[in-house]
Amino acid sequence: MSEEPPSWLRRLRLWQIRAFAAFVERVGSRPRYARVLKAIREDFLLRPIVTFALGFRRKFDSFAAANHAAGFYRNDGHEDRASAIRHLEAVDRLRESDYPVLYYWSQIQPAPCRVLDLGGSVGNLFYAYDGRLHFPGQMQWKIVELPRIREEGERIAASRKETHIQYVDSIRTAGEVDVFLASGCLHYFDESLPELLSRMSSPPLHVFVNRVPTCEGKDAYTVQDGWTHLVPCKIRNRKELIKSMSAAGYQAEATWEANEMREIVPLYPESSAFRYSGFYFVRSDSASQPDSVPTATKNEDARTTRGSSCPEAGAF
Repeated sequence: MSEEPPSWLRRLRLWQIRAFAAFVERVGSRPRYARVLKAIREDFLLRPIVTFALGFRRKFDSFAAANHAAGFYRNDGHEDRASAIRHLEAVDRLRESDYPVLYYWSQIQPAPCRVLDLGGSVGNLFYAYDGRLHFPGQMQWKIVELPRIREEGERIAASRKETHIQYVDSIRTAGEVDVFLASGCLHYFDESLPELLSRMSSPPLHVFVNRVPTCEGKDAYTVQDGWTHLVPCKIRNRKELIKSMSAAGYQAEATWEANEMREIVPLYPESSAFRYSGFYFVRSDSASQPDSVPTATKNEDARTTRGSSCPEAGAF
């Protein structure tokens, strides 16, 4: 993996793309310019010019095409060192959108003891959530991650003498779990959420998806600009995401907004995520069981709990 900076020409191109994309974003955020953007997209002369100027900040036809564009400018991707450092600095830190997860998690009875944390980095959420929910001693927190991040996570766990965290090679090897957690990572997979869940040996009762970009328009493939790294991502239609989970046997118990992040596709405001989203799904065949989901919180919108204090000791 190369640590060398891009050439001066590539640096100039990156600057040009970012500057032009920022300008188009500002225009696209104003509803009165919607017709202008649509006209540009439909004009056979303007469209290729604008598309070239946007570079990797445009809409792509597939995940593979977005991945190719990202790799052309930067090749570190998710294992970029600067990004890894930011994850290390965020250990034990909660974000605003974590509080709805904490609230609904604290209501689950009996207490979940087997968790699969997809893209769980160095165990950030385990340490942060444990500080609020005080997980039971028999907790098994399994994480699926990339090799470099996994090494850092195992090092941190060893230094903290943390035995509850275990890294696994894939979703398929995770075994049975009570909770499937995908926070800030679903958009890095081309597969749908039900397709990811289908890899498991048995469907989990509870599914939390947090910090995922969703839109009201059609799904869109684009490149997420992390400045030190570029990665392909998929913005999903919010209603279709819920519909697909319903078809897979899951009921959406709660949804909320994750205002900390956004992902804009210039020229396509309808397929942009002006804020990320969070979801709590419960397997339908368990929804009628009183010990699975608290009746008092069924179908509530977790936006009403944003920023509220979550239960501490005795939550389970």
